[in-house]
Amino acid sequence: MLLEMEDASVFKGVVDAISNLVEEGVFIFDENGMRFRALDPSNIALVSVSVPSSAFSSYEVNGQERVGVSIANLNSLLARIKKGERLVIGVEDNTFSVSLRANKRSRTFKLPVLDIVENDRGEPNLQFNASVKISAEVLKQIFKDASSLSMFITIAIGEDELLLSAKGDKANMVARFDLSSPDILSFDVKGFAKATFNLEYLEDMVKACPNSEYIELNLGMDEQRGPLPIKLFYNIGPAHITYYLAPRVEEE
Repeated sequence: MLLEMEDASVFKGVVDAISNLVEEGVFIFDENGMRFRALDPSNIALVSVSVPSSAFSSYEVNGQERVGVSIANLNSLLARIKKGERLVIGVEDNTFSVSLRANKRSRTFKLPVLDIVENDRGEPNLQFNASVKISAEVLKQIFKDASSLSMFITIAIGEDELLLSAKGDKANMVARFDLSSPDILSFDVKGFAKATFNLEYLEDMVKACPNSEYIELNLGMDEQRGPLPIKLFYNIGPAHITYYLAPRVEEE
C-alpha cells in the first residue's frame, strides 16, 4: 500500500478530528478510499470519517487493507507538518510509515501496526426531524460561551429558527438564529426537535472543523424514546467528518 496526498494538512485535520474522541483505531483502505469509524470509550459518541481515493494524487491499494494504529501517537507526529508539505503513507513489515516531503527534503516517521479489536457497530440508522447548516466559527463561539456557564447545552430547531441555550448557577445564555441569518446556510425542518448534550463532547467534535466551513446539525424526536442522538457533519477539504452524540438523559 502506498498513498500520496499533495496537502498533508488535510490528513492532519482528519486525524485531529478522530483524536478528539479516541486514542486508537483501525483505518480501512480499499478501492473507494480511506475510512475510519469508532466509538469513544464511554460508548456515547461515534466518529466516522471517509476520504475518497480521488483526494490522493497517488493511490495504490491491493484489495482491502486494515491498519490499526495509535491515533494519539499519529496525531503527535502529524503536528510536525509544515506548510506546503505533501504526505506519503504506506504499510510494510507491520509498520505504518508517514513521510512529509517538500523542496527535495523528506522526514519519515514509523509507527507499529496494532492488533486492535474493532468496536464498530456501524452508523446508526436514524430519521431526523430537522437539519441546519451553521457557520463553524459562530458555532464554536457559542459552545465556548455556553461552556463558561454550564456543562450542557440545549439545541432546538423549529419551523423558522435555531435556538441554543445554557443554564448556569449565575447566568443563562440563549443564542437565536432565524432563516435570514447570514450565519445559516440552510434549514430543512419537517418537525420540531430539541435535546440537551454534553458541551465538552460537542466542543471536541467541532474543534477540527475549519472556521470557513459550515457544520450541519441534525436533530430528531422519537415518539417512544424521546430525543435522538445529534448528528454533526462537516468537511475538511475532500474529507467527510461525521459525529453522533447521545443526548443527556434528564433526571425525573
